[in-house]
Amino acid sequence: MSPTTFAMGLEGLGVRCEVEARGKLAVIMPVEPMHLGASVRREIVALGRRYGFANVCIELREPDGALSGD
Repeated sequence: MSPTTFAMGLEGLGVRCEVEARGKLAVIMPVEPMHLGASVRREIVALGRRYGFANVCIELREPDGALSGD
């Protein structure tokens, strides 16, 4: 479980972010606001599992930020 290599893998998906590991949880902190569709979120979780994380969360930096319900 390396947050640095996971962040590099995410960049390959077009997701520029910092990753912080909290045990087996990966906290993704996007560099810029982004809106991620359901398919991209599934890819992020699958990639996180390949890197050894059990769970992945995306920190919302916008005060009223929300993920779309698609």
